[in-house]
Amino acid sequence: MAYEVQVYEVVIASPSDLKNERMKVRETVLQWNAEHSKNFKIIFQPVMWEMDTVPEVNIRPQESINRQIIQDSDIMIAMFWSKLGSSTGTSISGTVEEIDLFIAAGKPVALYFSDKSTSISNIDAPQLEALRKYKQSISETSYYNIFKSTNGLKQLIFKYLTVTAQKLSRDRNNHSILQSNDNNEFIPISSNNSIFKELFVQASHSNANGYWLSIVADYNDGYSHFDTDKKQHVLDWSTQLLYTIFPQSDVNKQYGKDYVLVTNLLNNSMIPIFRVQYFNAGVVIIQWRGDSLSIPLEWVITLCLVSVIQVVNSPIVTGKSLGRLGIALSNAPEGGINTNGVFTASSTDVYLMSRNSTWESVIVGSIDIDEIIKEFVRDTLSSWGYYGFEKNLNELIIKNVKQEFLLQQRGLTFL
Repeated sequence: MAYEVQVYEVVIASPSDLKNERMKVRETVLQWNAEHSKNFKIIFQPVMWEMDTVPEVNIRPQESINRQIIQDSDIMIAMFWSKLGSSTGTSISGTVEEIDLFIAAGKPVALYFSDKSTSISNIDAPQLEALRKYKQSISETSYYNIFKSTNGLKQLIFKYLTVTAQKLSRDRNNHSILQSNDNNEFIPISSNNSIFKELFVQASHSNANGYWLSIVADYNDGYSHFDTDKKQHVLDWSTQLLYTIFPQSDVNKQYGKDYVLVTNLLNNSMIPIFRVQYFNAGVVIIQWRGDSLSIPLEWVITLCLVSVIQVVNSPIVTGKSLGRLGIALSNAPEGGINTNGVFTASSTDVYLMSRNSTWESVIVGSIDIDEIIKEFVRDTLSSWGYYGFEKNLNELIIKNVKQEFLLQQRGLTFL
């Protein structure tokens, strides 16, 4: 079935000593397209001077390359290894000139340095020194990655493309989702709720030991009241959820003016924690915290699902219009996502230093909760370094996770 995509040209820049790596980057970009273009509605088109330029006379060679591929490309992947490259007449090297043009145009540059070994006889000492000076000159103004092998480079590029696609998708959603008025004119939906933004930023960096899963919803206006009956409703729901996951533990329950808090007593500590908080500005945040180093993927899916369902269906927000939704997952200090419970053929679990993943979107009309969670899981696994899960994720029926993980255990109902 045909589908529309946005195409972004990715120019691959490097001196001549990285010929093999240039081709590896091109192959990686094409592989990313094959696995992800349909989901993100994005294609990254690799561009290289060897394949995408034609000869010209009476023009500076680098200027010809600039005019043919650099000026119109959208993203640059630049690499260095043992040499900086030759002077172009206006810059210390062609690759540096290309990088400078991208920076001047305000376009993104992903910069990588190779740390692979080579024979001393292959080293051009002046070129190596020129590269050292260039690297030193940008050290305070540029963030770059170092790779030791072509396989390591592939993983870095794959991750960069995924993170970039996530950002492009979010920007596209934020600017393209419009609302019609009676005159058939289109006006952007307001998303200036400062409390939503503040809470979402905080939720995205909740790096206490363990993990935080946060769902933040913006209803654009305040609530009439948060009375005892409604608090009890949320208290019963969250208690039921925690009992479902930890049936053998004790639960402590409490609520205040604008929050409900349920904690499980595990190993003499008050963890896990489930908190629901409502704000008069029309924002609700549901947070789940656990203290293990890794979080099972089925928990991520299930907790997201039941929390979003609660956000949408809770009697506290009856009659309110959901305008924006955000989901954030953070874990620290070292942990990953255990995918075995959901993906039988997924990649080996990845353990990383503290990481954060976020998904945010304007909401117009009804929402497909399963699709939202699937998109969040896809973005999270990609940005945290997992691979080979796409086929499994596409085939995963989210509702089955709900049934297997919750409904069959203790008959949890969705309020």
